[in-house]
Amino acid sequence: MDKIWKSKQLDLLKNGQSLFRWIPDNIGEIYYCDSTEERSEPYSAEEKKKKTIGGVVFAVVGLGLIWGFLYAHYIWASILSVIIFLIVRKMTNFAFKGKDFFVGDQGFAIAEFSETRSNVVRQHIFLFKDVLALFTGETIQMQNYSYTGTSYFFEVFNVPVELDKELVFTPIYKIEGYYRDKEPQDPMNPQNADAEYCFMKAVEVSWTQFFVNRTKSLPEIQFPMAVIVDKKYRILPYVTLTDHSIIVNDKEYTRENTKKIYFSNGNLVIEHNNHTKKLLGLIEKGDISNISMTLLGNKRAFLTLFNQRFS
Repeated sequence: MDKIWKSKQLDLLKNGQSLFRWIPDNIGEIYYCDSTEERSEPYSAEEKKKKTIGGVVFAVVGLGLIWGFLYAHYIWASILSVIIFLIVRKMTNFAFKGKDFFVGDQGFAIAEFSETRSNVVRQHIFLFKDVLALFTGETIQMQNYSYTGTSYFFEVFNVPVELDKELVFTPIYKIEGYYRDKEPQDPMNPQNADAEYCFMKAVEVSWTQFFVNRTKSLPEIQFPMAVIVDKKYRILPYVTLTDHSIIVNDKEYTRENTKKIYFSNGNLVIEHNNHTKKLLGLIEKGDISNISMTLLGNKRAFLTLFNQRFS
């Protein structure tokens, strides 16, 4: 739903008057809610009757006009007839089901309902205290130098469990998708993005705040990367932040020994003072590290804490 609808429902939720019939009570203070269905209840019998009559009238008139004027062009008439059929099908689709989304300061939740909002068929609750890492990525797609869309993914991993003396990492929630909005005016609500994308952007904000609050006083903070080995997920140490340095693959960078820090092709690049380039960059010496923002878990928290400790 749009930003105004979500804001209104959040205010109503806090006053106990929202359209949601199942609201999680263990994810802390809820600051975000959304749904794939804006109605509070299914269509009544009278509403269904009116929509059915409207659909039939639209089909009869539309098909009559199409075949009356385009009978000699049967290919175009057939294509337009299919479009009419799809429109009528949508007009007379009375199914009432959907998903409700909630984000709090201690976790996030999803409720799936069918027939009525009170008939919740599935509930999914995820608490931040059980989460290890959130991986996210967005890629702008180009074809012939023209923007064609943006693909994305979100993947949440729980704290691992031990099975047969081996740590097992399992994604507890994962989505991927696509939207078309090259430069969103509101990055949290791009045009054509579905409800789950906007929901996970809100989850990322809340999880980041939770993670930062939990770790900001620690002398060392580790940020992982996810890889697949023998068809199994592995979460490996990738970057470590300390009070005075950043460690990448056993290379330690401090304010004193760092020449430059910048972004390039989706990577955070850190150059040591001993790093040099010769022959237009064909020959490099010294230490330089590229941190992939796509592979890095909890990257929003990393950037927040990195700026706090290195600014």
